[in-house]
Amino acid sequence: MVDTQRAHTVKSVAGALLFIVLLSGCASPYHWQSDRRITSLPPLVELTDVSFFPQERFQCGPAALATVLSHSGVKVSPATLQQQLYLPKRQGSLQAEMVATARHYDMLVVTLTPYFATLFHANLATRPAVGDGRSASGAVTRHRNTE
Repeated sequence: MVDTQRAHTVKSVAGALLFIVLLSGCASPYHWQSDRRITSLPPLVELTDVSFFPQERFQCGPAALATVLSHSGVKVSPATLQQQLYLPKRQGSLQAEMVATARHYDMLVVTLTPYFATLFHANLATRPAVGDGRSASGAVTRHRNTE
């Protein structure tokens, strides 16, 4: 009886250890694939046909959004967008307003993972993107296909 109880205890401990080992493999994020993709990217991508809007004080969000919108054919200035986006008490713009304003101009907003390579592998290496530098995640705007 003691041998049966000991064998059961050994099996239980071995099973618990196997479970912990398998579970620990799932505990860390799966990054190696996105890191591997970075080597396949071109060393430099410069978007020379994108309009540049120099920002005035507190125009970071409006200037960035105006850049993306104008590249998609929307005629808008950072000053116009500042009236829609700027929150005086915050001295800036919130992501929710950026998304809503982009959608107002018939843009599709896609939130990406916080990995730089994702921008390129989402076929955006030839399109401007708006990113949130504080959280390393971003919202990318592309013109919505209405056909």
